[in-house]
Amino acid sequence: MSTHQLFQPIEATEFRVVHLLPGKSDDEIRCVLETRPSGIKTRYMALSYQWGDSSNTRPIRIAHLGPPIRHAAVASPKKFHDGWLAALKRIGKTLRAAAEQYGFHIRVISWCLGTWLLWWLISPLPVGPPSWLSWIPRDVYIAVMCMMCGTGPVGITTKAVKLVVEVARTKPWLLARDFDIRRTEHLHFGALRVTNNLELALRYLRQERRPRTLWIDAMCINQADEDEKKMQIQRMDLVYANASSVVIWLGGYHGIENGDICEESSVAKDGNCVHRRQINAAFHLSWCRSGWRNLLPWYFHREKERQAKEALAGLRDVYARGWWNRLWVIQEVALATGRVEIQCGHTKCEYPDFRSAQLSVAMRYPRNQALRQQFGPSERIGETIRHFGYSTFHDQGGDTAKMLSRGMSKVWGRFSNDRSLHEIPFHEEPFVRRLHRVLVKTAGQFQCRDGRDRLYAVMGIAGGAKMGNATMLAGFMGFIGSHAASSSLARLMDSIFLSSAGSHLKSLSFALGFASSLWTIFYDWRVKHWTISRPEYIVTGYREVLDAVAGAPQKQPSRVRFFTGLARYLSTETGSLAFLDAAACGEDADEDMPSWVPNWTREVGEPAYEFLTGFQEDNATDAFRFVEDGTALELLGRSRGAVHVVQTTAELNLTQSAPWHSAFEKCLALPVDGRQAVKTAMEVIREIVTTSANLTDAEEELLSLSVKLVETSLETGAELLSAGGPVLVYSFDKRAGEMGYLRAGQAARGDRIVFVPGCFHHLVLRRLHPHTRPAAEGTRWKLVGLLTMGQASWSKGGCSKGEWAQYRKDGEVFKYTIV
Repeated sequence: MSTHQLFQPIEATEFRVVHLLPGKSDDEIRCVLETRPSGIKTRYMALSYQWGDSSNTRPIRIAHLGPPIRHAAVASPKKFHDGWLAALKRIGKTLRAAAEQYGFHIRVISWCLGTWLLWWLISPLPVGPPSWLSWIPRDVYIAVMCMMCGTGPVGITTKAVKLVVEVARTKPWLLARDFDIRRTEHLHFGALRVTNNLELALRYLRQERRPRTLWIDAMCINQADEDEKKMQIQRMDLVYANASSVVIWLGGYHGIENGDICEESSVAKDGNCVHRRQINAAFHLSWCRSGWRNLLPWYFHREKERQAKEALAGLRDVYARGWWNRLWVIQEVALATGRVEIQCGHTKCEYPDFRSAQLSVAMRYPRNQALRQQFGPSERIGETIRHFGYSTFHDQGGDTAKMLSRGMSKVWGRFSNDRSLHEIPFHEEPFVRRLHRVLVKTAGQFQCRDGRDRLYAVMGIAGGAKMGNATMLAGFMGFIGSHAASSSLARLMDSIFLSSAGSHLKSLSFALGFASSLWTIFYDWRVKHWTISRPEYIVTGYREVLDAVAGAPQKQPSRVRFFTGLARYLSTETGSLAFLDAAACGEDADEDMPSWVPNWTREVGEPAYEFLTGFQEDNATDAFRFVEDGTALELLGRSRGAVHVVQTTAELNLTQSAPWHSAFEKCLALPVDGRQAVKTAMEVIREIVTTSANLTDAEEELLSLSVKLVETSLETGAELLSAGGPVLVYSFDKRAGEMGYLRAGQAARGDRIVFVPGCFHHLVLRRLHPHTRPAAEGTRWKLVGLLTMGQASWSKGGCSKGEWAQYRKDGEVFKYTIV
């Protein structure tokens, strides 16, 4: 069976799921593809995994379940459902038209009817005014309350109608049953080759008695159809946002490379090999050191030394897997609105629990640099997800809390220079600023096959998961499972039953209250994760960036055109040139790429990200425009002097081998404060030597300590030089004195150092025609390096509008055309 026969045509609003048929571990893997409309409630588990070697594959058996299921064909009694659903829509349209024309009259009539209905329902009940209003007659009290709540019945009726319409459209009753295996009896199963890692995942995810519904990109998207791949990849964010759960598959107990085979010498009597014991110990540690179990450390943290070593070895094994280095997986976890589990072999646990175990182990071994290096990839992914992941706080209200939080931050910001207090929360920023933050945070840190995936893999994170229109059923389920609903029911039972005689009524009231409390607990534990209790989620906002970078809709843009369009989009929409912090500085392989265009493969660094997220109302704005058909960037920048000293790796080795030979160059390698400290120490030593003829033992000891301090300071300077990279730049210009030691890519003597508002780095620009004056009209420049901004400028956010105006007045601001 060819792939064209296996993968039947699919519409833009549909997606496929794969039903993994039950079987034992050694049975042949059989799967069934089914096409689902996006509007129908579907329970499925989305798989986040590493593909592995595409040339090393294994066959599985797969079939397609008939033609794609359209909206009209999902329910069996087609005419009945279509008929009454259309009738409800017509009634709703008529009511909306009447409300627009006779809105005031309808509201008055609805209020009168609602008041009468409440009076008819409440007046027979044994309720009355509270004790502190006992002087009011009962009928008057009930009448006033009914008038105040007169619009309630109408509102409830309206919501009930909307709920019925939503249920009819999303068809949640289809969730009541699993996939019927009998539907596969007459299907023809063909062969589909998948990578070894995916085949192993299917074996471990398969259940023995029941089918399991999954979404897996390699199987649910026709990889041989480029048009379908382009369409479905843009919907992957919706798939993960609406998944019932997301499973992070890290491979078997022995990793992807070794398959699922272990040497017999490492297998114990219980049948578990050393790798499996280590993985189980690591996941058990994650379970013990998370959630409420942290409150009972004396019981849950009683691991033996052998178990602790096995757990540490298991954590190292898990964090060595390639999943932690992939860029696409960040979106798959950050957009998850349901449970996120991490699985290795048959062992699994909640992803937040695994993060807690990692942090606890890192705190237990704070000086273990090798361990920190092994935990590095997982730490980067964890921090990225923490910054940009989905949060119910930003989706389900919380406006009052957000307003109070922002207000307190502004108040404290008046008395503090901490830039984090001025940071706008990620989910409250416009889409383009969210996209810029994600691009900077992930630049150069994760792997992807195509450089353009630097954008495609993070657009969904920037868009963010938000509730769509189908939220009525989820809201109703949440209401009946909330603490407010159970409390209201308990108070109603008290007012009705406890006011009556009879102990059996009191017992019934107690039983109902107890059952309501149990239901609330069960809802928080289980029910809120059911698919029927989940709203529809949408991811929006990124269509404009696709239009900006894609160019012709039927043609994949070149890398140069793609990244140039992305840079223009970011700068135009934000009014800032902050994207220059990610410029490659001549390191890009495309010779036609303008030097100012970043391809986001260069790691930007945490200080630059913090500078980007800081918020200053009086920051200077950039003045720039794009010329020469958008391939050249014309900007205004403040000159900070020229490059005077360039020190290479060979010169660094020389200064390290002769501690006192190049003390001045080493002093320049330190920041401003460090430079001044070294100079002061040298002056003190010189004064002691020149003024003291005879030194006591104590004085000699003090002198030796001072000399040791100077040597340590100089060694620190050499280390800073080494950490800066193969090329380091210093400027003797007093205007550049605060910058300290600098890394500048391909900088050379005579290059110009330029400050641009909004950028964390200073630009190192080189004239393409060296004999022209720096400020001459028509001079063209190339961006060859980036220099870290000085601490003083960084702490205040660059410069203010007033300072920038003064710089222009003093003639320190020039126009630069960068190509």
